[in-house]
Amino acid sequence: MWTRSNTNYRVRGIISTKEQQLTDNIDVRYADGTYRTVSKNSILPDSGSRSEFTTGAVRDAMSGKGLPSLIPPEAIRRLACRFEDGATKYGRDNWQKGIPLSRYHDAIIRHTLAAAEGEREEDHLGAVLWNAAAWIWTEDQIRDGLLPGELDDRTYTSEV
Repeated sequence: MWTRSNTNYRVRGIISTKEQQLTDNIDVRYADGTYRTVSKNSILPDSGSRSEFTTGAVRDAMSGKGLPSLIPPEAIRRLACRFEDGATKYGRDNWQKGIPLSRYHDAIIRHTLAAAEGEREEDHLGAVLWNAAAWIWTEDQIRDGLLPGELDDRTYTSEV
């Protein structure tokens, strides 16, 4: 459950600035004063900043959203191949069942060292990307309570 306040949302042409606790559905007030329940998935966050194109088209600004167009295609290919290799060897989405974070950490270090030493029997940098992606996903799932906390077995963590 999350709350947005003082933020504009455009919901099928209707703007609401009312503080709302967003669950699966929310009530949207229309200009004529009537309300309609809509899915939170219908809400487009609005940063208030726009990009205008030479054609006259307008989109919400890109700042803070990342630039996937700058990711080298070869890195994406190698990551995708590692996912395919893992699915073939262990079964599709096996890794989503939950693997301790220390295993990802160890594998990242091991594959980084092998790549740095010039070992070419395996795509070590593709393995680094895969382990980092799986670590990020697993950490998010643990944080959200969708995987057990004991999977976060890192030895060295800082308490903030």
